[in-house]
Amino acid sequence: MHIYDYANKINSAAETGIYCRCCGFPVLSLPGEHPLFCSFCEAYVLKTDNDIVNGSAEISKNLKIIRDSVSSGKMQDGAAAADALAAIKDPHLLFGASEFYRLFSDTTYYGVDYTLGGFMYPNAEKRSDETPKNKYNAVALMSKSKEFLFKALKLMQSDEKPSNALAFIAFMSNIKLKRYVQAEKLLDGPIANSGDAAIISYATMALKAHTDPQKSASAIQKCISYGIPNAFYYLSIHLAKRKRLSDSLGILSVFVDKTGMPAAINLKYRVGDIKAASDI
Repeated sequence: MHIYDYANKINSAAETGIYCRCCGFPVLSLPGEHPLFCSFCEAYVLKTDNDIVNGSAEISKNLKIIRDSVSSGKMQDGAAAADALAAIKDPHLLFGASEFYRLFSDTTYYGVDYTLGGFMYPNAEKRSDETPKNKYNAVALMSKSKEFLFKALKLMQSDEKPSNALAFIAFMSNIKLKRYVQAEKLLDGPIANSGDAAIISYATMALKAHTDPQKSASAIQKCISYGIPNAFYYLSIHLAKRKRLSDSLGILSVFVDKTGMPAAINLKYRVGDIKAASDI
């Protein structure tokens, strides 16, 4: 399939009317009836998630504050809401709050202005790891993102028979923390035992994309056939690893515009940097 065909497929994704219970963002799907995965935090989404999101006025309010802060680009406005959700000690909410802080960190780190004169102190503060200078510096924000993932994993350890959605969150938490050995154990255990073909395919795709990207193509195509838009993010990883940087960026540009996925935004920055360096 040509890059433009992939772009058209991405653009055909539409909101399903369902909101992710982890991060509160609207869930997208390709045309047709398909299994649902959040395109912001990558959680597995059930059609009943709306009932949970709307089941608590406080949770619903804080999830909306986070969405609005991301949409406006005023990320600091969502920090207190993310912290309040994390304090509930629900692994779903911890997982979603973690992804908000990942995006907050990346937009802070990459949001530098090279037109400043002198030593460009404002840029240094954004990337500083000294909290007294700026508590919202990129390093501190990423640390909080990882902290929330570890807290989510700790809470899930006590669940001997996790739901398919919860087992998938545990798997993706390990992927985001680059704990690939632990992720593989979950894939071979509760994920495989779930019997859910879409979850198994997505988990296989995510693990292979990070550990053996040259062999991830078949898993990516399977997820595309399931109507999962996030498969195009993993396709861009696959293309980047094969040195097809322009194709990877082409897909990422469309995908980021459509979904705003934090992981895809980060990858777009990194692939763009590599391409710029290779073009010199």
